[in-house]
Amino acid sequence: MTKEWNDIIDKEEDELNSILAPVVTNHQIATTEEIIQRVAIIQDVMKRVMQEGEHFGVIPGTGS
Repeated sequence: MTKEWNDIIDKEEDELNSILAPVVTNHQIATTEEIIQRVAIIQDVMKRVMQEGEHFGVIPGTGS
């Protein structure tokens, strides 16, 4: 990968890490609703960014 791609990936990882911050923050446990909201954000990002054939799908040569 090129340095540019590595920089893009690093930035995306930083953004995801901020979304996926620990469930326990400031000694308070996140509520169920807060966790569900975080999961929804991650799923939305995955739907918008990941493309079949590039990020997931049939592995060449496996037939499945």
